[in-house]
Amino acid sequence: MPSNDEAHEQGLQASSPTFDGPSVNFQISFKGKTTPMTLPLASTILDLKQTLDSTLHLPPTHQKLLSKGRQLADTDPVSPLAGTKLMLLGTQPSAIADINSHKLTGPRNRSPYARKLPAARSASATPDSNYTFHRLVPLPHLPQVERARELLDRLVHDRGIIAIMKKYKWSVGALVEMDPAEHTYVDRKTLGLNRNQGEVIELRIRTDDYGGFRHYPCTKPPLSVSGKC
Repeated sequence: MPSNDEAHEQGLQASSPTFDGPSVNFQISFKGKTTPMTLPLASTILDLKQTLDSTLHLPPTHQKLLSKGRQLADTDPVSPLAGTKLMLLGTQPSAIADINSHKLTGPRNRSPYARKLPAARSASATPDSNYTFHRLVPLPHLPQVERARELLDRLVHDRGIIAIMKKYKWSVGALVEMDPAEHTYVDRKTLGLNRNQGEVIELRIRTDDYGGFRHYPCTKPPLSVSGKC
């Protein structure tokens, strides 16, 4: 049985039929994979989204298509995009519903995030037991889950972040991986979110196309980042 990523790739390939009339060829990059696409010359971005929905089960309202960093509108024609590569961002409704179902709803000492922090590797990198992130939550539906967990763990054991947490006496229920597709806009992208006054911190650690992870210094909270990312 193919994996989710293999199924997505096969779906993209199946969604690009051959047309007898004038057509336009371009590429779609989705979750680190690039696939050629062909559509009738008169098609719009909405037509493309509907084609992708038929195979990826990703509704048009959950899709964002970017061309050279610009988000494409549903009414935009595809003809000017001939020979280019488009970035598809999106998360299936079932995955979003699963994430929402695990949001913290009760007191912090009853957090539904069951994964506890691993033991510290050295005394010099040991978080304060009171002022730290008490759970790590990588997104289970994205690739390289363990790599994502390792990056979150590295942040928790970062000496600079440990010092900041102790200085301001911050105790955070969960450090959660942010899905880039849900927080990427035409003119900006959200790097982190503070939910319910510090009960959950969401942090962007992946690249926008899901193909890898952001440079480590750029994943740190703003107070511990210096320079441009």
